[in-house]
Amino acid sequence: MSVKRRLLRNKKGVAPTISTIMMVAITVISMTLAIGVGQNIIATRSAQMGERLCVEKVFFNSTHIQAYVRNTGHGDLILENALVNGKMYDFIEGRITLFEDYGQYIFIQNYDVDPQGMYVISFISSRNDGLGKTEVEYP
Repeated sequence: MSVKRRLLRNKKGVAPTISTIMMVAITVISMTLAIGVGQNIIATRSAQMGERLCVEKVFFNSTHIQAYVRNTGHGDLILENALVNGKMYDFIEGRITLFEDYGQYIFIQNYDVDPQGMYVISFISSRNDGLGKTEVEYP
């Protein structure tokens, strides 16, 4: 038998104890990463799912649209803008905070008037687009 063969035959792999410790460590690290990513995704989705807005009344004026909206979701809701037929408009009051289970009148300023038409109005919060989407026919 050659020397090379004898050297290869006498070589041993990693000890069973060390390989077990390495497998457990890799498993623990992998699970820690998976749990961290999962919790982050769940927290983000929970915040978005908790936002709900109900548009109860809409009135048109020559200078603004007046709407009564109510926060029917979980937690406070911050409204930033409104979309009227796909075009973004600001509120006269600026950013609006709606507390949980409360509502208020808001005013959408400087919208383009279509004397006979259908308006699709939706609201944009700090986390969601398209909250409280409603269709209103004018007049």
